[in-house]
Amino acid sequence: MLKRLKGQHYSLPIIIGNTVMLILLTIVAITGVSGVKQNAKSNAIALERRREMADIRTLQLLIKTMDNSQINYIYNGDPVDAQAFKNSIPPLLEFRTQISKSLETEDDQLNFNIINRQTDQYISLFSKEIVPARESNDLDSLRTLKDQSDELISQIDPFIQNMIANYEVKAQSAYQAALAVKEKTMFIVISLSIIVGVIGLFTGFGMASTIGKNTHQLMVATNQLEKSEAALKESERFLNSIIENIPTMVFVKEAPDLRYIRFNRTGEAILGFEPGFVKGKSDFDFFPSDLASFYRTKDLEVFESKHLVDIPEEFVNTKNNEKRVFHTKKIPILDEDGNPKYLLGISEDITVRKQAEDKIRQMNAELELRVEQRTAQLESSNKELEAFSYSISHDLRAPLRAINGYAQLIKEDHAQGLSPVAINYFDLIRKNAIIMGQLVDDLLNFSRLGRMGLSKAKIYPVPMIQSIIESMKPELENRKVSFSIKELPVCEADAALLRQVFINLISNAVKFSKDKEESLIEIGYQHSTDIDLAANSSDKKVIYYVRDNGIGFDMKYYDKLFGVFQRLHTADSYEGTGVGLAIVSRIVNKHGGRIWAEAVSGQGATFYFTLEPD
Repeated sequence: MLKRLKGQHYSLPIIIGNTVMLILLTIVAITGVSGVKQNAKSNAIALERRREMADIRTLQLLIKTMDNSQINYIYNGDPVDAQAFKNSIPPLLEFRTQISKSLETEDDQLNFNIINRQTDQYISLFSKEIVPARESNDLDSLRTLKDQSDELISQIDPFIQNMIANYEVKAQSAYQAALAVKEKTMFIVISLSIIVGVIGLFTGFGMASTIGKNTHQLMVATNQLEKSEAALKESERFLNSIIENIPTMVFVKEAPDLRYIRFNRTGEAILGFEPGFVKGKSDFDFFPSDLASFYRTKDLEVFESKHLVDIPEEFVNTKNNEKRVFHTKKIPILDEDGNPKYLLGISEDITVRKQAEDKIRQMNAELELRVEQRTAQLESSNKELEAFSYSISHDLRAPLRAINGYAQLIKEDHAQGLSPVAINYFDLIRKNAIIMGQLVDDLLNFSRLGRMGLSKAKIYPVPMIQSIIESMKPELENRKVSFSIKELPVCEADAALLRQVFINLISNAVKFSKDKEESLIEIGYQHSTDIDLAANSSDKKVIYYVRDNGIGFDMKYYDKLFGVFQRLHTADSYEGTGVGLAIVSRIVNKHGGRIWAEAVSGQGATFYFTLEPD
């Protein structure tokens, strides 16, 4: 019995020890497995965030590359730059699609939507406005479009920086979580392993096996972490390669001393520095004090505002004392608490562009001077034309009136002594003097049109045409003339000049249809797409027309139709000075429209005109 009790006495601690050991082993196993899973998950998250951050940075560099191509195209007009811009669009869209699949938070989605909208506007602005303006050499539009493009780029950068900062925070958080899980798991496993070893050596083999397995799992997790770090280093090498080779100066300064910790090769080459010369130095170590003070003021402004600061022009002296001009954007990089930690600077060398702008300004000044000179010459020519018109109006009218008057006096006072032939000659003299007076009036009207300003107003053509026809009734008493006036749309025109157009065209229609038993004259309108002559117009414009059934004309003489003194019919058959259609053409052209005609000999003619620019 005593032996039996004694055996029970010794077996109770073993049972308790084994039970505690099994509990501890279970805890070790659960802790180890859970730690390994958490460590692997955190490592995967950290790696994924680094990859996503690299995608965002690549997107930023693609946009910057497109911006450089666009700016070069604006100032140089080189098709290679335009093609380089277009070649960057497919990879940009591909990266956008790739990034959109990894967005998790509403903040990232909002930032990315804004970036997409701004880049779409940026691409559209280049394709639809900048390229046409560059091809038409519209410098004023190009300056405005460049400002719009710069504004879009400046709006995109803060949202990209926000996304990069968010991914950096997430990656660091996941990385720290992985390290914490690793340390915690190791501590728990080792501590419990020691306790289990103390509890009983006879369970050591089983515990050693469990520890071995957990240690192996930890080694696997450690190996995964090392692979994640290697992938991160590879991503950093890729990003560094892009930064070093991008054709724009990129630098990073560390707060608060504002010493350089990064300066890419392009910047070193532009400024003439040896590789690595700038690292660890401040602006005061190699720039004049006034320039260094200016740079420091702008840097502090970035830290204070915590937003991007755009410096349109920044002057820099190179090592060879050559002055260069840069367009610089400085961006703050904040820590987890929102305090400035680094300053990222991107400087584009715009020296060549500024030289081109100076040359353009000089050319504009010369052009303005030429315009002033040409304007003075034009004013002088106008004055000479006015003097000529005055001479015609006053000096030529008097002899014509004298010829007409003396011919009438001779005819009246000496009619009994003159033969019928002589009387007829005097009638012809008077008739030609009257025609000459009309010709002088037409010439004066034609010359005045070039100097007259337009006083446009809303015109209802139908009442105007009806009043013109009413005023012509005395001339049509012995003729059968039918007028057909269609409903004509309202137009914007100078009332007096438009009236002159309809008077001349309707008078011509009446005159050249006088040999018909009944003159048929139609006044109407149609749209530009209704006839082949204007079918190439993208808008439907109103085309007025005056049609008659008169004598018409041969279209092979069409080029003479609207010229001064150009007549397609003899003056004996049809009176006139040959200036009327020239006056009509000048009035229509003055309104920005155009005039043309269609005719068949013996079958009438139709005159078309518009009052809107093509």
